[in-house]
Amino acid sequence: MNRYKEEYGLWNFGEYEGKVGETTWNHMFSLKIEGRNGQSKLNPISNQENNGQNTTETGGGTEYWRNRIVEEAIYWCQPGNQIIYHSDADHTRLHTLDRNNPPSYIDCSEFTSSVYYTVFNKALNIGTCCGFNKTYPSETQELRGSRVTSIDDLKPGDLMFFDWSDSPCEDGIDHVAIYIGNNQFVHAHGTNSNPKYTEITTINEYYKKHFVEGSRIIQDDDTYINKPSEGKKALSGAETTLKSTNGTVHALACTTSGKHYGELTKAQQQENALYIYNYLAKQGWSKNAICALLGNIQQESQMNPGAWQNWHETGEGDGYGLVQWTPAEEKFLKWMGFTGADKADLADQMAINDTKNFIDKQLEFLLLNMNLIDGEPGYGGEWIPTDTRYYSPYKMTASDFIKSNNDISELTRVFHASFERSGDEWDDIQKRCGYAKYWYNYLTELGIQ
Repeated sequence: MNRYKEEYGLWNFGEYEGKVGETTWNHMFSLKIEGRNGQSKLNPISNQENNGQNTTETGGGTEYWRNRIVEEAIYWCQPGNQIIYHSDADHTRLHTLDRNNPPSYIDCSEFTSSVYYTVFNKALNIGTCCGFNKTYPSETQELRGSRVTSIDDLKPGDLMFFDWSDSPCEDGIDHVAIYIGNNQFVHAHGTNSNPKYTEITTINEYYKKHFVEGSRIIQDDDTYINKPSEGKKALSGAETTLKSTNGTVHALACTTSGKHYGELTKAQQQENALYIYNYLAKQGWSKNAICALLGNIQQESQMNPGAWQNWHETGEGDGYGLVQWTPAEEKFLKWMGFTGADKADLADQMAINDTKNFIDKQLEFLLLNMNLIDGEPGYGGEWIPTDTRYYSPYKMTASDFIKSNNDISELTRVFHASFERSGDEWDDIQKRCGYAKYWYNYLTELGIQ
């Protein structure tokens, strides 16, 4: 990594020696990444539109969680993802916002609470009523977090409360939204007789007039406040639930026209990486070995289990999946039973509609390839130790690799040489090593030792 920084002049940005920091991450992920056999595929992160938000912060601190809240809120305002407004009388519905099975309707306070509930993986319930409700006093969002009295002091992720002067709530609060920065907020709004869809709205004089106050859940010092009586809690504590193997995972697939459905965001790639970590840690893999794998996956598929080589499907001979099994039709697709003319469509459908099971199947197939688990004959033997080819530093068996705490760069090269065996030259091998170090630092910042 030091060599990479020196080559591209990245030493003057205040980052730690040998670590992949914010500037180096952005530089590395703005490059075109070479696929197998030297074929170019564009890394998706550099093309991701972020609606003006800062999505470069990594780890489990304030900016990371604020960005997660903003990204989740914005997702539900994009065409095809919007949810129509409807308010139930009891205001007690709390959702995990499943992108494959979204709620059929939602009201303003259900939306704000569900965004937090989803991002924090069911670990944080900020209440489901925007203002005070006699029937459900404990559900009042206005009483959560710390007060923000001026609209000019709002920060991304803060709740915004409005009074339309015709409030059904006893404290005059009619509406709640999530501030996303750039003078904009996201909300579910309308009435039951005139419902609107979740959308991004720009603050104007009307909203300034009716703004009452804000509430800050995510504080500036890497803590959060839910119920003020419980005081501040470290955001690192909130992350423990995200480390469960029930975490959110993401996939994007190709269309038959040769185009793909956008790109995974950086936050989505981080969630996939965390999920992979948890899955393999339970299989006895060391953190160093997992990060070496993640560095290779980053180069191969950018953490997208639905990725086809070069981001298109040609049907025959191409790589597919997290580690780009090649040819896909003779390896992963065949093992899954996806054969015939529609095999690519079957894979794409599962990637989109059954993502968690799909990524589980790919990780299971990887273990089978490495002869680490028993399974159908004919799919093992992919791990071929070498110390003379593909820039391998030394020979290592698969069983030794997964338990190793050796240098991460060396393990990254071992996995590449023993399993991937791509046509990457030295500079691209070093990119894989840089990605592996990034993921190691990322997991460390989440408290994973």
